[in-house]
Amino acid sequence: MKRYLRFDFDMATFRHLPLLAALIFATPSMARSAEPALTFTAEAMAKAGAERGVVLLAVHWDRQWSCGDYRHAQLTALAFDRAAKRKDNDQAAADITLTAPDGAGGAGVNYAFIVEPGEYWLSGYEVAAMRENSETVLLHHPRSRMIHDGVLEGGRFSVAAGELVYIGDFALACGKDPTPWRHFMGSRGAFADYLATLGEEFAGLPTDKAVFRLFETYTMGVPFTLP
Repeated sequence: MKRYLRFDFDMATFRHLPLLAALIFATPSMARSAEPALTFTAEAMAKAGAERGVVLLAVHWDRQWSCGDYRHAQLTALAFDRAAKRKDNDQAAADITLTAPDGAGGAGVNYAFIVEPGEYWLSGYEVAAMRENSETVLLHHPRSRMIHDGVLEGGRFSVAAGELVYIGDFALACGKDPTPWRHFMGSRGAFADYLATLGEEFAGLPTDKAVFRLFETYTMGVPFTLP
């Protein structure tokens, strides 16, 4: 099935292979949450009750060649903090951490996870990159770099109890410094196709309740609402 994502410079198509729901886990340098968000299942949602919300997103973990100043680079982790549970150091575990699955290729990975309601901030990300001299480096952007003095360097999203919210598709952008970028589908038809795909991947997901409300950012994407 084709996925149509809206870029700030052009329309592009990603062809998705059949995807499996990936578990939410952490890389060694990004600590696992003590109470991680739950991958959606009908059973888990029934246990969570109406006081939780569901967040939908996709991440493209594929390697990008000639990426900025690097031979290649790959997004390897994204982390989010619930704003109501402020963390004051880089060692504290994020509330949500997503990491690249083994063998990640060109197709995006869809996620649907159950979370406590509230506002969430991007609190970290990691990129694995190779320099032209074949040296491999891990570009780690911790909480202290992403959230400081009340300023969010990345962005935020929100979900209310009982809501099902799509916040965007994330992929690596190759400027001078490789950075995550939040893309989106540019039409209601493309959004409907995406929800149909999710309904096949996540049995029992109430896609008819889904809301298109993108991760808010001015440094990793552009504002957009469905026409």
